[in-house]
Amino acid sequence: MKLKNIATGLLVATSLTFSFGSQAKAEDPGHLLYLMKHLVCERCALDNIDVSDANLAGAFLNGVDMRDSRLSGVNLAFAELVEANLKRATLIDANLRNAFMMGITLNDARLTGARIDSSRLNYAQLVGADLSATSMISTDLTKADLSRANLTGASMRFAKAPGADFSGADLSDANLYFADLRGADLRGANLTGADLSKAKLAGAKLTGANLCRAIMPDGIPSLSDCGPEE
Repeated sequence: MKLKNIATGLLVATSLTFSFGSQAKAEDPGHLLYLMKHLVCERCALDNIDVSDANLAGAFLNGVDMRDSRLSGVNLAFAELVEANLKRATLIDANLRNAFMMGITLNDARLTGARIDSSRLNYAQLVGADLSATSMISTDLTKADLSRANLTGASMRFAKAPGADFSGADLSDANLYFADLRGADLRGANLTGADLSKAKLAGAKLTGANLCRAIMPDGIPSLSDCGPEE
């Protein structure tokens, strides 16, 4: 009986260690199966995996390493991905609504068409990320780095992005209605045709930004930076 209790205790301890993912490796399919079943894998090494279209809603993935992974169509609504590393990951049409992603790394990631509404991306790294046609309504991007990101046609109504870095980003035709861009760095950004009506731009840096046909906070379209043919 004593030996049975010891064995049971070891199994429980092993399960707990694995659930927190401190030693998880992507090459072990058992670890991935555990994630899919229990939705817990914090600080795991799960780089270069394919979980496209998987339902991972509410998963605990804080500190996870999912670089170069394929997550198109995945459901990560209400998930926790604090300080996770998803550099170069593919998240096309993914559901990231109401997700906690503070400090996440998504540099050069592909998020075309992803739904990221009401999520927290404070201090996130999104350098060079493809966020075209994404929905980021009421998303918190405070101090996030979106330099050189592709945000063409993105819906960012009511987004909070004070102090965010959009330098060199493509925001053409983006919807920034009522967005908080106070102190944001928009130097060299392409804002052609963007909707900035009622946006907060106090202290924002706009040197070199293209504002041709952009609707300004006062509701008046800008003719600045428009060439003769425009």
